[in-house]
Amino acid sequence: MTLGGLLVAAMINRFAPMHDLLRLGRAFDPAARAVVDRITATGRLEGGNGFFTTAYFHHPAEVASEIHEAGWQPQRQYGLEGAAWLMPDIPA
Repeated sequence: MTLGGLLVAAMINRFAPMHDLLRLGRAFDPAARAVVDRITATGRLEGGNGFFTTAYFHHPAEVASEIHEAGWQPQRQYGLEGAAWLMPDIPA
């Protein structure tokens, strides 16, 4: 079955938690890094750990197939966030 209309979906990238650790200066904190390493490997996070709620963080390569499995025909995929926001402001 193919659905009609326009679908706009936002998914949290699997690498977003590492960006947060870098931003917070906690990338070398062993406990925090262990959680983020598990998220990076599996995409899964169980709530109640001080990081976030229970969630699945998507790998960019999974998105189109997940949209297709839901009955939609993916047309385009855009990355809206990356690591560039971690860079300090560059004077003009």
